[in-house]
Formats: sequence, C-alpha cells, structure tokens
Amino acid sequence: MDEAVAWARTTGAIRIQLGVYSRNEDARAFYRRLGYGELLHTLYLDISL
Repeated sequence: MDEAVAWARTTGAIRIQLGVYSRNEDARAFYRRLGYGELLHTLYLDISL
C-alpha cells in the first residue's frame, strides 16, 4: 500500500479511493489502520425477484 500511495503521489493524484463492501469488517478495519476514512455509503435495492 505504501508503494501504491507513493506512485499515486508521483502522478499528481490528490486522493486514493477504495471500494469495500460494508459487511467486510476485516478489510474496513485494515484500511482504517492505514489512515483511510469513510467517504460515502452506497444504498441499493435488489428488484430482481
């Protein structure tokens, strides 16, 4: 992750945004430990039934 952040900085990026499923608490905790914060929540309605 450190190398990805370093590379992004060299390209002039100002933000890294990740997609993580809300129920994947292990991944969310991992990214929070790296300093990532939550930006938005996506809501959905499954109408396929």
